[in-house]
Amino acid sequence: MTELVDKNESVFFIAEEKRELPKFWVCEGKIDAIQNILRERVLPFYDIYDVFSAIVWCKNRGVEKYQTFLQENILTLRNSVGY
Repeated sequence: MTELVDKNESVFFIAEEKRELPKFWVCEGKIDAIQNILRERVLPFYDIYDVFSAIVWCKNRGVEKYQTFLQENILTLRNSVGY
């Protein structure tokens, strides 16, 4: 019979029989979940934030002087948002 175990840790494992799982298994699952959230949701946000910051930096210091850097960041921004 399949049961959900380890309810006290708020992480559920499917097992053939109810048993105590090593603590590092529980932590590993939580770390993987956090890494996935960071990789999929948080890091892309910061990539876009960095590009916007670089564009503003170019505007404040002279668009003509930093034209190459500005164009690189505009291209990165377009690729990030799929434009």
